[in-house]
This record gives sequence, C-alpha cells and structure tokens, in this order.
Amino acid sequence: MSSDSSTEKVINSLIDNFIDYVDNGNASPDNVRIILSTFYETESFSRAYPEISQKVYSLSKDKFISLEKFMGLTENSENLFSGFFPKHNLENDSKEANLERLERHITLSCYQREYINNTAQKANDAAEKAVKNSKKAQKKVKSIYSEFVGILGIFTAMSFTMMGSVEILGNLFSDIKKLSGDSLGYAFIVGGVYLIVIYLIILMLFIGIKKLFNDQEYKLNRRFAKLLFSVSALFSVAGMVLIFLSK
Repeated sequence: MSSDSSTEKVINSLIDNFIDYVDNGNASPDNVRIILSTFYETESFSRAYPEISQKVYSLSKDKFISLEKFMGLTENSENLFSGFFPKHNLENDSKEANLERLERHITLSCYQREYINNTAQKANDAAEKAVKNSKKAQKKVKSIYSEFVGILGIFTAMSFTMMGSVEILGNLFSDIKKLSGDSLGYAFIVGGVYLIVIYLIILMLFIGIKKLFNDQEYKLNRRFAKLLFSVSALFSVAGMVLIFLSK
C-alpha cells in the first residue's frame, strides 16, 4: 500500500513539474531533470500506468493543455520531454527504455483523455439536439391538436349558421306561394341581404382558418366580392321594383 502511495506521489510531482515548467516560461529546469532521473533509475515508476492515467485525467483543462505542450502534442509545440535527456547522453539502454516507456505512457494517457472528452462532447451535443427535437415535436403535436380543434369548431359553427339561415329563408320564402308582388319583392330584398350576410360569415370563418396555419393575412378575392355585391344589389333593386309595382 505504501509503495502505491509513494508511486502516486512521484507521478503527481513529475507531471506537476512538467506543467510548472511550461506555465513559468521554462524556468527551473533542474527540478524537472532531478525528478526525471528518478524515473531513469527506477523501472517500476515508469510502468505506473494506472497512476499516470489517473493524474492526467484529473488535471484541469488549462493544466492539461500545459502538459500537452510539454509533451509536444499541441500544434507548433516542441517536445520538451525528450530535450531533457538526449539519447546520445544516456549510457544505459535499459534505463533509457524507462524514460521512453514513461514518455509513451504519458502521451497515450493524453490521447485517451482527448478521445474520451471528444466522445463525451459529441454524446452531449447529440443528447441536447435530441432534447430540442423532442420539444419541437411536442410543440408541433400540441399545435396540431389546437389546429384540429379550431378547424372542427369553425366548421361546426359554419354548419349551425347554414342550418339556421336555411330555416330562416324557408320561413321568409313561404309567402312566395301566394305569388303576390309584395311577397316576391320582400323575398328578393331579403335574398340580397342574405347573400351578403352569408358571404361575410364564411369570410370570417376562412380568415380564422388562415390564422391557424400562419400569420399571413387572408387575401380577399375582389372580383368575386364585386360579383356577389352586384347580385345582391340586383336582388334588392328587383324586390323594390316589385313592391312599387304591386301598389
């Protein structure tokens, strides 16, 4: 247990010195060289991959970037690690392998952290997009329900309006059976007014339907409106003429 604890402390001290070296403008290189000599001499420290990974993964974002710069993993950065112990100055191949192994483990841990962070970020982005799409779908469903209810209400109102108006017209035109000038005149006048009233009611209903689907204004068909009002006026004039002639 004590061995694991001491290894962890050495690893932490090593990586912290790497970070301090970068953050302080390459100051105090002796501290880095001294602690690297420990790894040069001790093979078990260079094989402490779990401790190395744990330290690299626990670094803050800024410190992790500094470590990457020290290891030469960022763009346009120099590998400072290899610069402390040039290979031609190392006398023992097995001890040289300790430093190479240490460098490889730290580099691999950095790459793994980058991959995990990128994968987690992509998963988080995908989850946020899925939540947004879900909310949009819920709003769309609610909008469809409200539009359906609105359209149903509009056509229900239209049906009752038409049924009521037909009944009223039936009562008004019942006097036509007498075929008198007055009854025909009043029927024509009422028919002209009825056309305008029904047109206005239907127009209001279609404006309501238009607003359910978008906020654009309903465009009135001027030619049809003029034709309708002309027919209505013609009915009214004919009715007044009939009433005048019957007297």
